[in-house]
Amino acid sequence: MVKDMSERSVPSSPALGRDWRAWAFVALVAIVGLTDAFLPSPVILIGFLVLPLVGSVILANPRFTASLTILAMALILLSSRMNDYPASDLWRRAAVIAITGLIGMFLAGEVARQQNELRTARLRAEEDEAQVRATLDSLIDPHLLLRAIRDGTGQVIDLACVDANEAACLALAINRDDLIGSRLRSLDTSPAGAAWADLYARAIDAGGPLILDDCADRGVASSVARRFDIRAIQLGEALNLTWREVTDRHAQQEALRLSERTFRLLADNSSDVVLHARGDIVVWVSPSIVRTLGWEQDEWIGHPITDFWHVDDLAAMEAARTVLEAGAPAILRSRCVAKDGRYHWLEFHAQQFLDESGEADGISASFRVIDDEVLAEQELERRARFDDLTGVLKRNEALERLNDFGRQMRRPGDVSAVLFIDVDSFKEVNDGLGHAVGDVVLRAITSRVKGCVRAGDTVARMGGDEFLVILDGIHAVDEAAGVAEKIRAAVAEPIATREGELETSVSIGVTLVDPIETADAMIARADEAMYEAKKAGRNQVVVVPIPG
Repeated sequence: MVKDMSERSVPSSPALGRDWRAWAFVALVAIVGLTDAFLPSPVILIGFLVLPLVGSVILANPRFTASLTILAMALILLSSRMNDYPASDLWRRAAVIAITGLIGMFLAGEVARQQNELRTARLRAEEDEAQVRATLDSLIDPHLLLRAIRDGTGQVIDLACVDANEAACLALAINRDDLIGSRLRSLDTSPAGAAWADLYARAIDAGGPLILDDCADRGVASSVARRFDIRAIQLGEALNLTWREVTDRHAQQEALRLSERTFRLLADNSSDVVLHARGDIVVWVSPSIVRTLGWEQDEWIGHPITDFWHVDDLAAMEAARTVLEAGAPAILRSRCVAKDGRYHWLEFHAQQFLDESGEADGISASFRVIDDEVLAEQELERRARFDDLTGVLKRNEALERLNDFGRQMRRPGDVSAVLFIDVDSFKEVNDGLGHAVGDVVLRAITSRVKGCVRAGDTVARMGGDEFLVILDGIHAVDEAAGVAEKIRAAVAEPIATREGELETSVSIGVTLVDPIETADAMIARADEAMYEAKKAGRNQVVVVPIPG
């Protein structure tokens, strides 16, 4: 803390015994006074009267002035006794001595005050200089004070170092004693060296502050150049220079810019859409949203993502949110509306988004349109479940449904029935007219069977020319037999083919579903009834009851 120098106590003047000048003036006054006493003379008297005044002013001590005045008056008394001066002359001489003493005391006090102020100012300046030096040396950034050196035309030709802090000495790797007085053009250092001298000389001539940010080292290849932030202010013929090396900051900024360019390149050209959301609100979405769904970025940013979700997929979204909140990644398939109003299947890959401190800050996700994949999967699923030729269920799917029917709870009086259908003499059609005609016959029979049952009933192709019908929610086996008879009659109608109209028939076995039986056992019983129908002359319906 800077002390208030006005409160500093002023050292008292030295005692008479410690100052040879004081004793010299005392002796001088005494000699002149005694000379005047024994050899009275106007010249000696004037010297005798002036000496106390001059001596006190030189010594700048009012107390010493008073002592000299008393001494002079004592000598006057001695002189008056020895020379028998008149009393009036004695008092005049005493008055002159007294006035001279007072003037001397005033002048001595004024001189002492001024000397005290000069001493105080000097001490304050020394303390301020020490504080400035301590402050400069405590600065992390280097600091130099440069003085302009001009030629005969007034042009700045160089700059000399007048002052430098510790940081500058370390930065330039020069000892302070060697640095002070050095000229910039003799130094091979940055940013205070020969390569920078012209820049600083122009700054002095310009008069304004010099501000340079991320300035590359001069005279060095840019790929390896150090970088500096530089500040300089003109102070008359001097330049106050400070700088900070920012090479690491520049490298980090370049790395960040490269990363941003790379990210922008990926975001703009990726077929996937990337987004950041907090809660349900979209914070950012990549430009590829335009190509993918037709929306502009600002039409998503700030809006709930659920606004674009298919209502039937919201439950799946909530399930994925639960997984994400637990810290695990989530993969989600959902339908999302495009700007043209059509829905598209999307595959989302989402995870928690962590900020710089590692705290969760919403989710980040990427998604892409998978309409073609979903359609292909649906087609594969359809082919696995449905017969390609007829479009009805395959055998395995029919067996699974039959097992489900056996396990389902039913209203009292409701039962299920199984109809096993075989096309009569179908081998002769294939062998005689070809498989193409046989396919036409099978498709026609399937259509007629489906036309005879309800929408909730099951029709399946068991293989070749065999079909299975499951009737659910009927009340008696006779009702099932009635449906079978309806099918038999519909199939018996002629079928148009490229070879002309063909007449076909089917043999049908009918049985009820027993909940304690397996699907294979029930089908075997219906198959047995179908063979009984064939034995009875084909184009028949035979009913087999549940055993027991």
